[in-house]
Amino acid sequence: MRIRYDPTELYPFPYKTGLSKNTSSFYLHILWAVYNRAVEEGFCTQQHPFKHV
Repeated sequence: MRIRYDPTELYPFPYKTGLSKNTSSFYLHILWAVYNRAVEEGFCTQQHPFKHV
């Protein structure tokens, strides 16, 4: 399974909905942790999607 996702696309959404930077950071860290766990468990290969975040 390959994840094709650019995490920088996530950033415009929270600000349009009125969320603060802390809120978007919180959710991004959760997404990062879930991705890393998926890599550890072998569900996908490491693609470094958070490299430029």
